Amino acid sequence: MDFLLLSVILGLILFVPYKKFRDTKYEEVSGNGFFDTMSDKDNYGEYVTFSILQNHLLQLFL
Repeated sequence: MDFLLLSVILGLILFVPYKKFRDTKYEEVSGNGFFDTMSDKDNYGEYVTFSILQNHLLQLFL
């Protein structure tokens, strides 16, 4: 039972950032996958900047 609960919690911890990552076009533009981006500090910073700019530009033009 504890293993199942731990698996569900870890699954959610990984699924939420993965879902947000998939909602952006960052992978298409940069060619960096999810785990490459999350494990590299520079790629992660680029991803965060990209997602912020993408959200602000979408709000600006909509």
